[in-house]
Amino acid sequence: MSGLELFFEGIKLTGLVVGFALVIIRIRQTQTIFMADHDRRKKESTLNAYNTIRDSFRQLNNEICSALSIEKNQASPISKDILTRILSEPVHRDKVVTLLSYIQRFGVGVKHKIYDTEVLCDLSGSAFINFYKRLSPYIEAARTENHLLYQEAESFITELEQIREFKAEES
Repeated sequence: MSGLELFFEGIKLTGLVVGFALVIIRIRQTQTIFMADHDRRKKESTLNAYNTIRDSFRQLNNEICSALSIEKNQASPISKDILTRILSEPVHRDKVVTLLSYIQRFGVGVKHKIYDTEVLCDLSGSAFINFYKRLSPYIEAARTENHLLYQEAESFITELEQIREFKAEES
């Protein structure tokens, strides 16, 4: 092989390496764009889901608090008397189940990476946490029949608490 042939082989090889590098760079750029778009859609989906249930959640929560004389921002668990009323009065039990199903739905969405936990935390993290803690005696009672009940809701609430703790430490 002459020096000229070696030179052209070197250029071909260099072109191949540069072309391969450019393909890799383009794949990474596309991946970055895709992930940014996915993240935006996830946040948008979270906002849409939250906006769908927001008014109903507030209304039902207000109705339950008013009917059972519970402080709206109460984070401490309900008393045994209030638990008995919820369990024995279908209208209260149905409202509690509906509210817990909203939190459960967000928990499932977060688990499957459909919803953004930080967005939900910013929107109503305290309300979700307080409501869940307040109704922990009801959840425990419901779990005597089905120990898997509200597991995703519990995981979701734990995540919200961790985010709030992290944000508190940052400030």
